[in-house]
Amino acid sequence: MNDVPWIDWYQSLAKPSWTPAPRTIGLIWQILYPVIIATFGYVFVQAARGRLPLLVALPFAINLVANLIFGLQPSSNRCRPYCDRRRLRAWLFLARAHCGP
Repeated sequence: MNDVPWIDWYQSLAKPSWTPAPRTIGLIWQILYPVIIATFGYVFVQAARGRLPLLVALPFAINLVANLIFGLQPSSNRCRPYCDRRRLRAWLFLARAHCGP
């Protein structure tokens, strides 16, 4: 039995045979996060430089704010401190890569 309730709930769900293994999902997110960071950074920098209309950056900004609000909500997830450190590193990387040293 697991101490994290959502894992028990997820394991109890009827899933199709093509459901990827948890390791696969982790790998996919490790690939997606850098792509997302680069895309967001590119759009914001281009909009700030006037090369893209601000309306193009608006959906990105809304998504970013929504994710920040969601990420600030309390969670019983045991990996929360680890996840927060990863999120902070991603933010620092984005700021340094696009705002200079």
